[in-house]
Amino acid sequence: MKKVITIILICLFLIGIFVFIYYKYELPKKGLLEKNYKNISILAEYGGDPIRVGYLIETPMENLRGNTSNFYERVLVPNGGIYISNVNLKNQDFYENRRFFNITKENTRIDLVISRPQEVEFLVKENKTIEVEVYSKNFQEVDFCLVWSLNYLFVHTKYTQVQKIVGFENWGKCYNGTFSLLDNSQIINISYDTLGIPDESDYIRIVLIDKMGNNFDKRVK
Repeated sequence: MKKVITIILICLFLIGIFVFIYYKYELPKKGLLEKNYKNISILAEYGGDPIRVGYLIETPMENLRGNTSNFYERVLVPNGGIYISNVNLKNQDFYENRRFFNITKENTRIDLVISRPQEVEFLVKENKTIEVEVYSKNFQEVDFCLVWSLNYLFVHTKYTQVQKIVGFENWGKCYNGTFSLLDNSQIINISYDTLGIPDESDYIRIVLIDKMGNNFDKRVK
């Protein structure tokens, strides 16, 4: 009988210790967590419909990764400023964009509107220089390169020249376009000199390259 009472007392003592630890340490930590963190709900949309893509959430504490679905996905993040990027899954070719959000309230809804690159149209005019007007509904963060045959000299534009772009090392010069085509056009003026008299085999070509490596090229002379 004494052994039973002793065991009961030990159990009660241990329970008391656990209760004390919980209220002394764990409960305040839980309250602090709830105070410093908020739930957000993420959904990605393409053409007005939900779509499954990857996402990356950059916070001051850590980076969080996951996938969206046909419904809002709940994610616990720290209060304050965070960056959220959509990330392509296998065989996807969407633009990957990084967006800033300031999280201050519970269950903030995050709608990631996803887009794809669209074809570039070229309109070429020539006077003293070659005027290339480029248009697209969606072609983001454009760089471009030029290449030409030997009978053309000093081919250049006003844009800032950059190092060779991967995949376009054989082109003559590459430039930082510093523009995006979002249902608008941009004019690129190309200056050049000639050596002798160019014939039909001579050429000047331009290629536009977006931030994802998509490209469209055109012979402009």
